[in-house]
Amino acid sequence: MESSFALADSTQLEQVILNLCLNARDSLPSNSTGIIEIGIENVIQHTPGGDGTTAEFVMIAMRDNGCGIPDSMRYRIFEPFFTTKESGRGTDLGLSMAQEIVCEHGG
Repeated sequence: MESSFALADSTQLEQVILNLCLNARDSLPSNSTGIIEIGIENVIQHTPGGDGTTAEFVMIAMRDNGCGIPDSMRYRIFEPFFTTKESGRGTDLGLSMAQEIVCEHGG
């Protein structure tokens, strides 16, 4: 695999990945084995404006085998203080903070 480089705050990206991993862990039944996959890929996309220029990005993709979020609640997952977890588990800010960090990095 080729090396990938990106201008990013490594501490903030670590926070995003950690939050997603913790959410994946918390979504598993207690008697299950969890699987979390993380992939990194170089992506070349056309830039906005239709002038034919392209830009190179680094994409981080994650997947897990947790129970997921019901379709009826997905539109709320980035709201601060929204959670599907039982009371007292986490700050209920994880996904809203993760979304903010990703947006700040151009994602």
